[in-house]
Amino acid sequence: MSQEHYARIELERQRAKERQKRALAKRARALEMSLAHLEQAKQHIERIHAQGLDAFVSLQEIKAQMQNARQLTQDTRLELPPPAQKYGGYDSTFEDHVRLLDDNPFKAQELSHAILSQLNSLEKHAKGLQKAQFRANQASVQEYFYTQREQIQDDLVLEFAKEGLQKLEAQVKAFDGRDFKGFYSQLQTQMGVLLQEAQDKALRHRQELARQEIKKENATKNAQQNCRDLQGNLQKMQAQGLDAFISLESPKQELENLQALIQTNPLKAQQQSLEALYNLEKLQRQALDLQRAQAGANQEKAQQDFYARLQEIKDPAIIAYARGDLALLQERLAAFDGLNADTQHQIQADLEQVLQKAQAQAQANNAQQESQRQMWRQDLEHLKNEVAQIATSHEQATLLTQIAQTMSALENQDFNALESQVAQINTQADSLIVEENARKEVVISIVKTLRGHEFEVQAPVLKEGAVIIKAARPSGKRVQCRIERGGEHILYKFDQYEGLTCKEDIAKFKKELEDVYGFKLEDKKILWENPDRISKGAIDLNNPHKKSL
Repeated sequence: MSQEHYARIELERQRAKERQKRALAKRARALEMSLAHLEQAKQHIERIHAQGLDAFVSLQEIKAQMQNARQLTQDTRLELPPPAQKYGGYDSTFEDHVRLLDDNPFKAQELSHAILSQLNSLEKHAKGLQKAQFRANQASVQEYFYTQREQIQDDLVLEFAKEGLQKLEAQVKAFDGRDFKGFYSQLQTQMGVLLQEAQDKALRHRQELARQEIKKENATKNAQQNCRDLQGNLQKMQAQGLDAFISLESPKQELENLQALIQTNPLKAQQQSLEALYNLEKLQRQALDLQRAQAGANQEKAQQDFYARLQEIKDPAIIAYARGDLALLQERLAAFDGLNADTQHQIQADLEQVLQKAQAQAQANNAQQESQRQMWRQDLEHLKNEVAQIATSHEQATLLTQIAQTMSALENQDFNALESQVAQINTQADSLIVEENARKEVVISIVKTLRGHEFEVQAPVLKEGAVIIKAARPSGKRVQCRIERGGEHILYKFDQYEGLTCKEDIAKFKKELEDVYGFKLEDKKILWENPDRISKGAIDLNNPHKKSL
């Protein structure tokens, strides 16, 4: 083939491609416009929904058409195979395959355009219906509001709801008819809440008025009671004599003003009466402090006068005789509150009477004590002489010293102490004298007994507080006796005896003491004996008539 033939074939191929390209570009433009129309339709539907116009028209058919249009766009073919050569040689042609393409993009373009037109018509129609509905909604809302307002018969409720009703009326007038259900429901709620609040406020207001009335009644009663308390306290303060320390004219004038104020302003009268009570109590405390200070000074003065008068008494006997009455006066003085001057004067007068009485008793007692001191002096002198006759001993010396000291103190020592000392001296002296007399009887009896048994008895000797008796016979036999104080203990010893003669003499000695002189010798104790020499001792005598060995 020639070069020209190949050029013609190539030209035919290029023409087939151009036809395919133009056909596909036209389909692409139709598809693009369809998609744009569908997007506009979608936005249009959203705007209708947003405006609430879908409540007045149905969009179901349009939405179905839009779905069909979308399906057509999805089924659109935008590609073809390359042109195919149908004949060979010089007679070759090329098939562009355009005939194989469908008309979906053009149908979709037409349908989407129709959808936009329908949406515009529906929107316009829905807006007309919406405006009519809005006007009807406004009328319904206004009718409800004014009907509810007219139904309020309670002027007090209406007064409390006035401000809220004005605000709701402004909202009702400004209502554009949109969202009827929401606005109507909200209006009902607000109207109900407003009326309920107004009714509650009216109820509380009436209750508050009632409480205020009760409060005024109570305030009147309280103020009247406070005034009575004020008057009572004023009278009590006068009875206590507190008006001598403070002036009560101002509280009395205030009481008159309060009684007048109760008629016009009981609440204020109640408050001021409480303040008046408080101020009067404060004034009363001040007066009581002044009164207590004066009473304390009076008490101190009374005690000073009382004890100063007692300090003037130098004789303790007067105080002693007045002790009981003084104790009673001290109790009265301690109980004296310092308020009554007459009580203070009476205590001082009674004190003088008590002291005069005690002074008379002390003078009589001093004379009696002086007489008793003289009697004690005589008794002590007599006792001193008697004790001096007793055998010398430590007890005797101590007693004589005590007697001498007591006699020297007779003039100055306390009478009661002297009485106790004299009684003690008498007891001790009696004991010594009785014991010495008992020992004398024992000594005399023993001396007589020994002489009766042919013993030569020496004069008794006092040695170490005991009486020693020594006796002997010409034969050389000896007897020695030791008599302790009181004669209750006798020690005797027989010495220089032969055989049993000692026992015989002891038996005779014992028998004569018992038979003749009445001594009962018991509890004998033989200290030592032997066939030739016997010593016997330890005879205890209980008393002059019954002695113990």
